[in-house]
Amino acid sequence: MRTQRGPASTALHLAAERGHVECVMALIECGALLEVFDRRCRTAKDVAAENGQKQVVYTITIAEVEKAVSEGNVVKLKEVCTYVCIDAILCLLQLMIVPSIPCNIKN
Repeated sequence: MRTQRGPASTALHLAAERGHVECVMALIECGALLEVFDRRCRTAKDVAAENGQKQVVYTITIAEVEKAVSEGNVVKLKEVCTYVCIDAILCLLQLMIVPSIPCNIKN
């Protein structure tokens, strides 16, 4: 997906910048690439962070964690987890080990 903002600005970048969590989630579910850089060498998560969109940063980070887990990519998981709060990490691990126990993460 290309936009008028530049050669590498994507719909995910724009949604992240504006804090449209539902749109970000839909784009990710449809296969939007999380590792694409815009013309300023920023990922959508970088753009969200720069604009104070904490829920978007959290949403993209969780998607990165889920992708790393599904791919068995321990290096990427370790890299991504430096940005995730300990509660989210524990919750994801709990889901992988005992899926029937609910997590206590608040939005």
